[in-house]
Amino acid sequence: MKIDQDLIDEFIIESKENLHNFEKDILILESQVENPDLEIINNVFRAIHSIKGGASIIKCQSIEKLSHKMETLLQYMRDKLIIPESIYISPLLSGCDFLKSMLDDIDASSNIDFSDVFDEIENLIKNIENKIKKDQKEKDKKNIIKEKQKSQQKQQNADKDIICPEDDLFSSVSQNFKNQVNNAINSGNDRIVFDLSNVLDMDPESFSIFLLLPVEIKKMNLNAKLIIININEKINNLFNIIKLDKIYEIQSFAKSKK
Repeated sequence: MKIDQDLIDEFIIESKENLHNFEKDILILESQVENPDLEIINNVFRAIHSIKGGASIIKCQSIEKLSHKMETLLQYMRDKLIIPESIYISPLLSGCDFLKSMLDDIDASSNIDFSDVFDEIENLIKNIENKIKKDQKEKDKKNIIKEKQKSQQKQQNADKDIICPEDDLFSSVSQNFKNQVNNAINSGNDRIVFDLSNVLDMDPESFSIFLLLPVEIKKMNLNAKLIIININEKINNLFNIIKLDKIYEIQSFAKSKK
């Protein structure tokens, strides 16, 4: 399909104006290496983006190809993955010169060899992308290590079952037992296991701990599973009566003593 000459002429005029502004702004950015103005970066990106879009419409593949590669590099600058230092500014300026030459004689634009600057920009992009992948791998590796350590810590905490005191001490609920319970809550365990193998009976104060513990855990927004092991039949019946069996998971019963 033949492209309307007026459309081509309009593209050339607008593109030359965009390149004039691009060149001016890119030199400003080069002087702002450490603290570049994001609005200026957006301006130079939009200028090249506009040229690429227009070249696509009038089917000028050479201009579209080079401007697309320049746009990709500028996108990384826009995303703050690179800064406007000379290693990037220099090939962008060279690309600008080639685009101007192609616009001066658009019919012969396909004869202009811009392969050197194209390859230079492409290699810079590959280096950036490789660094992004490397950084992501390092980040993923750190996250895996962190999750593994977290999992190991949870397992270590889970292995520290709370051993309830002997029944002759349980009537007064020993301070050691209270400390174990408090430590279990404060450490954020996802499993809190009570071993009742030593307990033959419980008084009201003892039961109050089991009644209040779920409330305390809820206050701290924890999602801990409460587990009872080695429970005897009598205490289990009391758990059933006051509905604690709905809150605590009973995993094992004490062996009957001969």
